[in-house]
Amino acid sequence: MSRSMLWPFFTGVRLINEGSLNRLVVHLDGDVARAERLRKKAAAEWDDRPDPAPVGPAERAQAPNRPLHLFKAGCAVGDATTLQQDAPDRFEEFLGSLRILGLDDAEVEPLHEIRAGLEVARSVAAGRAVMVAYGGLLPEVIGLVEERSTGEEFRWFRLGKLLQSIALVASLAWPEDPDIDDERTELFYLSDMIDMPEGLRAHLKSYCRLRLPATERMELLGEAYRLKRAVCAIL
Repeated sequence: MSRSMLWPFFTGVRLINEGSLNRLVVHLDGDVARAERLRKKAAAEWDDRPDPAPVGPAERAQAPNRPLHLFKAGCAVGDATTLQQDAPDRFEEFLGSLRILGLDDAEVEPLHEIRAGLEVARSVAAGRAVMVAYGGLLPEVIGLVEERSTGEEFRWFRLGKLLQSIALVASLAWPEDPDIDDERTELFYLSDMIDMPEGLRAHLKSYCRLRLPATERMELLGEAYRLKRAVCAIL
């Protein structure tokens, strides 16, 4: 974990999530169970803080559409093509969404460094090493987004991530990846927890039921793209 991620935990600026706490305590040879009890106590006290002042209509109109940016950021993580050299706009849009969601420049800088490393990679092995580093950084980024979102908001991020990762695995790695069925089940039930038009919910559930292997390898990628556009339209 980066220094910029650890600093807010130790200074009380924000709460630490369970996954990050577990990694940290294991690294320090601490008592994981006791640390989790303290984290839950801190979370309860954090929730008892007074509510912020109500936001007026003018301020609300200027506020960023957080569900939309959470969904787009989730799609970028699940799609795994954010770092492609021929998609600089997609990468900048991803970073822009992360900043709107509360990540600062120091927290997104490692993503810039990884993409720069990919640009200068001269061999397959070097490129693979950069992608491994990117995969190792994503849990930290996801943790930061989750910490700065409500549970209801973060469902939009999970929706985007699952939608795109299912399509990617189905087109490239199925049936070698054993987690795809779990992801399809999670997306199926997640759609019931999010406020959306019933027609869109039905299409998402149909997507989760598509037979594998797909007739065409790109079939799920195309369907995921159509569903992504539909979700962005309602947001």
